[in-house]
Amino acid sequence: MEWKILDGYSRIAVSISCEKWSEPMTQLYEKQQSTVKVLKIIVFCVGVHSVALGTVIYFFTSSFYQFFLGEPIANPFFVRQSGIFLFLIGLFYLFPLTNINRYHQFIILSIVSKVFAVAFLLSNAHLTPFPPMIYLTAVIDGLMAIALATPYFFYLRRDVLGQRQQMATAAGAPHE
Repeated sequence: MEWKILDGYSRIAVSISCEKWSEPMTQLYEKQQSTVKVLKIIVFCVGVHSVALGTVIYFFTSSFYQFFLGEPIANPFFVRQSGIFLFLIGLFYLFPLTNINRYHQFIILSIVSKVFAVAFLLSNAHLTPFPPMIYLTAVIDGLMAIALATPYFFYLRRDVLGQRQQMATAAGAPHE
């Protein structure tokens, strides 16, 4: 049996002398790699969305407020502050991409922050001049949380399967 190191700590059998094992293991490896790619793409899109939105809110505060809320802004300070916050949180969302296997736990914080954003937006929409836009924003943030959570679940499942394989190999048991 030959082993391939995937990410420094997980390994997978890439060839087994028995025909019945080699194809399922190859399919598992390919499925694991596609899960990582999908997760990276979604993390990237969520991060870029926040960075771009934060930049637009900060540099085009009055235009942004007028367009999305339908009235001129009286005091741009807190709106601009939210732009800086969104910009920085976007960089935080992008951080796991520097080494997804080492920093994947940060994706949990990204999911939690999106869930908290949804709760905040839904509970405070009535305080804004145009609540439907805030509700739409809550829906978009909720969809981003789901989009992050779904492939992250499969990413974690990949790690659990890899750990089971390692333990089975160490114990001398055949792979499932």
